[in-house]
Amino acid sequence: MTTPILVSSAIFVVCLGLIFTEKVNRVIIGLAGAILMMIAGRILNFYTEEQAISAIDWNTLGLLMGMMILVSLLEPTGFFQF
Repeated sequence: MTTPILVSSAIFVVCLGLIFTEKVNRVIIGLAGAILMMIAGRILNFYTEEQAISAIDWNTLGLLMGMMILVSLLEPTGFFQF
């Protein structure tokens, strides 16, 4: 295995382990993992900043953000209680 694969796998496994322990908020772990992955990718030169930005699926992020806004607006009304 090459160094980039090992480093990426290690970051992924550590993030999953921290998420499973539930001692730190999942959002913080996810953001930290993403930032570490970008830093590792830049230091080890297995992708550039342009490649990292182009890999982001903005349509998916927009859909998720819209769903979160909709849920946060409907939750106080009791919409999700059966």
